[in-house]
Amino acid sequence: MYTRIILLPVEAHTNGNKTIMEAGMDAQQRLDALDAKMIALFERRMAVVKKQAQELSMQEIKKQRRRRAAEASCKAVRYACDIDVIAYTEEFINLLLCAAERWQKTLIRAKHGRKKR
Repeated sequence: MYTRIILLPVEAHTNGNKTIMEAGMDAQQRLDALDAKMIALFERRMAVVKKQAQELSMQEIKKQRRRRAAEASCKAVRYACDIDVIAYTEEFINLLLCAAERWQKTLIRAKHGRKKR
């Protein structure tokens, strides 16, 4: 059994004045620009996390973990403007909080000359 694939020129698939491919490329460029901004903000956030780690102990980091889930839920509801993305916002905030915790632990271990267990 053979499948025949017919390739049409890109110009044959249009969305308004732009081809579908051009519209997709525009969307990807916007996403790439947003990604760059999010990464820059993440780096700024991690710089604050690094300063905070200088004042924390491992026990304090473990205490923070207990309230992290509730904190992520509250932030998601407070900051998300689109109700359809609240669950995804909560997951995103949890990822930020987990990354911060891992880095703080790494910094504290390095300060005390200990390796990860």
